[in-house]
Amino acid sequence: MKKQLEFRTVEWLAKNTKPQRKYFESFMDFITSNYRDEPDKEKVNEIVDAIVKEKFSFTFPYILNAENFSAVDGLARIYAFCEIKNRNPELYKRIKEKEVAVIFLDELDFSEEAKEYENINQGNGNRDLVVAKLVQNFANRNKSSKDKEEGLYATKIEFLCYELAKVLNAEHNYWRYKINFGNKKINENDFETVSCTDFISSTKVLVSKLEKLGIIDIKLETGYEIEKNVEILKNIFFEIWNMMICNFENAFIKEKGKIIQSAFGTAVVSKYVMLLIKQMEDENMEIDEFILIDEIKKCIINSDKSETYNELSEKFEQFDVWNEKGEIGRFINTDRWFARNLAANILIMRTEK
Repeated sequence: MKKQLEFRTVEWLAKNTKPQRKYFESFMDFITSNYRDEPDKEKVNEIVDAIVKEKFSFTFPYILNAENFSAVDGLARIYAFCEIKNRNPELYKRIKEKEVAVIFLDELDFSEEAKEYENINQGNGNRDLVVAKLVQNFANRNKSSKDKEEGLYATKIEFLCYELAKVLNAEHNYWRYKINFGNKKINENDFETVSCTDFISSTKVLVSKLEKLGIIDIKLETGYEIEKNVEILKNIFFEIWNMMICNFENAFIKEKGKIIQSAFGTAVVSKYVMLLIKQMEDENMEIDEFILIDEIKKCIINSDKSETYNELSEKFEQFDVWNEKGEIGRFINTDRWFARNLAANILIMRTEK
């Protein structure tokens, strides 16, 4: 990779740098141009205020892909320049000819660009680098896999899980705790219970199953299609976790809530729904979004009456599941049979591999 330093004006940056696009023409277009987290509006406004008060430094460099001028670093500052250009023409006249240092990175494809972005920002624990990693995963699959369609399918599922995580985090009614999109370690006292990467790992098998049932559509060729599919996933996940909270409130209190909506808890609850779907399929039931939601409600309401734990309890010692998953020791004390049945499902997860 070659690096080349040049000086360009603020006007050149505002005109030529490719911003992120909320709407896109194809999924490939989306992943090649939206790997970075969109600059926070508050951050952009802070930069605008600093420029207005003449407390902004124009000496910090901007790092761009030489091929397409997309910003690897400095995007928030470029957004601020565009904001001023649109809303404060007089101020823009004063700054547009100021020269800034621009580092152009040659021979970057979009996966290398995403990797460079991750390297630059890895010291920032609050920066969302998940999408950059998903783009790199896609590029690696494309290089190593003979079946490109399978690699693209897996990437679409992961991106849907990511978009779902963002919606759940934004709407408190849908998700009791928080999903951590940054790179920092989740501490015991945090209100965050699961990293976005772990959330994706915990839910992608269920999301893939919903696609195979035709409940969601994996084409994802437009921004509208992603929004539509995420809305369906949100409705299903809302029903799952709303019923959990309504019926097993103790499981969401204090340290116990750190378990049920952890990577472990979300994986087991997803598996619980997968088992329900398998049962519906075995009974030749028709399955759509609304029928599935009704069955999830009934299943969770009646879960403490299930005999799953009794049927599998004799295997617990053999698998030593309590020692392997130390969290369960506390988890099973949250709510009688329900938590025990979830624990039993871990055994099912292992035996089905």
